[in-house]
Amino acid sequence: MPRARKPTTEDLASTGYGDKAALLRAEAATPEVPFVGTDEVPNLSSQSSRPNEPLTAGLATGPGMGPEALGPMGDPVRRTLQTILLYNPENHAAMRLLEMLDEMG
Repeated sequence: MPRARKPTTEDLASTGYGDKAALLRAEAATPEVPFVGTDEVPNLSSQSSRPNEPLTAGLATGPGMGPEALGPMGDPVRRTLQTILLYNPENHAAMRLLEMLDEMG
């Protein structure tokens, strides 16, 4: 899939006097970032990048390594609630849910 061409100042609508000059100065001050990767975007009809790996790899059922391959991650619900409380310590609903998880063991 070809990459889209870089927009030019002629592609952009002007909003006022001096906009084009300001845009050119901004473009000149911005470093060019090299493209790293591939132009091809995978989709469902693409060849597999892991042909020897079972489709169910990473799932709790089926052939292939299960979620244990990710290593100890802890309880994702508990981690999410703890993160919520980190940013909002007054969140009573998250506090109560954590308490309920602790009571359940």
